[in-house]
Amino acid sequence: MEQVRQMQQVGAWGVAASALPAVLEVSDAAANGVAFSPGDVSNDAAASYFVFDLEYAADVSAVLSMEFWRAGDDKPSLHARIGLLPRVPTRLAIPLGVLDGQTLFLPRTPLRLKATLQGRRLPLAELDRVVIGLLEASAGSRLRLLSPPRVEKAEPEYPPVDRLLVDELGQSATRAWPGKTAGAASLVQNLRSRREAAARPVPANASRTQYGGSANVRFEATGRFRAHRDGARWWLVDPDGGAFFSAGVDCVRCDEMAAVLPGTERNFAWLPDQSDDRFHRARASRPGMAGFGVAFQVANLIRAFDADWFAGWRDLTAHALGAAGFNTVGNWSDLQFARTSGLPYVVPMPAYNPKLPHLFRSLPDVFDPAYTAGCDAWAEWLAPLRSDERLIGYFLTNEPEWAFGKHNLASEILEAAPHTHTRRALAAFLRTRYPNDAAWAAAWNAGERRTESVVTDVWRRAEDRSRAAYDDLFAFSRLIVRQWVAPMATACARVLPGVLNLGTRWAWISSDLCYEVAEFCDVFTINNYDFEPPLSMLSEVSQRTGRPVMIGEFHHGATDRGLPSTGIKGVPTTRDRGVAYRRYVEQCAAHPACVGCHYFQYADQPILGRFDGENYNIGLVDVCLTPYAELLDAARQTHDRLYDLATGEALPIAEKAPRAPGIFF
Repeated sequence: MEQVRQMQQVGAWGVAASALPAVLEVSDAAANGVAFSPGDVSNDAAASYFVFDLEYAADVSAVLSMEFWRAGDDKPSLHARIGLLPRVPTRLAIPLGVLDGQTLFLPRTPLRLKATLQGRRLPLAELDRVVIGLLEASAGSRLRLLSPPRVEKAEPEYPPVDRLLVDELGQSATRAWPGKTAGAASLVQNLRSRREAAARPVPANASRTQYGGSANVRFEATGRFRAHRDGARWWLVDPDGGAFFSAGVDCVRCDEMAAVLPGTERNFAWLPDQSDDRFHRARASRPGMAGFGVAFQVANLIRAFDADWFAGWRDLTAHALGAAGFNTVGNWSDLQFARTSGLPYVVPMPAYNPKLPHLFRSLPDVFDPAYTAGCDAWAEWLAPLRSDERLIGYFLTNEPEWAFGKHNLASEILEAAPHTHTRRALAAFLRTRYPNDAAWAAAWNAGERRTESVVTDVWRRAEDRSRAAYDDLFAFSRLIVRQWVAPMATACARVLPGVLNLGTRWAWISSDLCYEVAEFCDVFTINNYDFEPPLSMLSEVSQRTGRPVMIGEFHHGATDRGLPSTGIKGVPTTRDRGVAYRRYVEQCAAHPACVGCHYFQYADQPILGRFDGENYNIGLVDVCLTPYAELLDAARQTHDRLYDLATGEALPIAEKAPRAPGIFF
């Protein structure tokens, strides 16, 4: 809601209901907002939650914007994006503790979709106002505030909504669309007939190697995937020596869970019982989340194939990917499927969370010797994959939370957690840059402090003290990133020598700190959600790093097939999704620095949200395993000419998909 300039001043938090209209409406997203002053809440040590009730009046989802401001600033310190279901009254309860800036993803609450928070920490005592509005919305939409914002000392109860929202198959119970599965009997018939059809093999492509590389553009065969620059462009090279561009799909799996939070059970037409012998594999709990999860795809497969459900899914999925010409099973996919599908694949390393203090968001105390020592045991996860020549490579991690935003890491670390190994390393670093404590204190405007104070003290926005302070802290931040990535990369290379390290899957290049990992990776990977790939950025990244570049995630969603949210980039229809896919992938393939792009994701997300609240129409198939034919046909057309695009014998399509609001959170 950066565009919000005109705001209705409504009053202080906790104001009596009679002081506000019964329903306060904010219309058409970007031009209007409602500002609330915290009054004297900042002095209430018992205040824990900012609470209000609202309803978004439209046919598709929207993004609520909440900005948290300091007095006198020209931009908010923190900015939250919160997903709203259409026409569903929802209670929002925002923990005030998240103002410390350490929490990016708020825990799920009933009937609220994904909630993210970015920015710099803002002590409650410095909070001047909160501005509420709509970030993305459909024309003529209305946000109805059903209660005045208030502060409560404990997490409130969440009023239930007595309405059926999800049918027995996991589809929307409130909408109709072309291709909607009519019921369980129709589902079973469709899946069984499609499995029979999938038994017929996909015709082999004579212009491809067995790995999906080019049979016409060849390099030295080494028996493993590798990266190679031929003078004109970067390639991956498959084990047979074929030039390889990785066209993949992320999350090729069927077990994504719909979150069933307490009080929302009544919104589902069917849920498996805990003691249900037939459907027990479709239900599970998730650590740290109330309620339980239901994998409706698994339940639908069980309906069709009973105990043979996984084999049925494997057959359907391998055929769908093969027929569409995909040559890579992407990140977060079912490992059993990936290793038996016949396709090359990539893997994500499991999260490395050493039992060490987190200094800023997910960043551990990387200068603690225990951090480096623990990497060796962590990397052993790769050992069973040593002999698999279809493994393209591995990702060290995904979208590190400390890189969400242009943060000076060392300055952020000084805001909390004194007496850590990283703080002591910072003090030693400063002593190499200044002849004595007095010279350092003068440069930093630090008064009578000694360099030891960066070990012992809490510093509020130390980077703002002087230009020298900013530069010193950013220089040390570079060392922090290198100390973070080097032990992980070294340990993995020891376990899987000669296998590609595909990098860290940055959410975006938030600052120059991201480039510090390049020395330790074979491929530099970025997740990029846009209508077209960032061609100039791909060139810059490759030039600066000396590495090829891979796009780890992209997608385009629509709202014409049952789900209320498009995803990060939206187009009007499923046909438009196919056009957008072609435009994106073909430009990637034609770019000399790009060696692959992976679509996110294989199946649509759950109507009421997965564990974190995402509920996007972004799949190649829906919850009933029905393929989106328009999208898959478009993908096949592009994949058939990948290598002509890469060698310049063909040009990317000129057609562009029309755009729709991106309904993402």
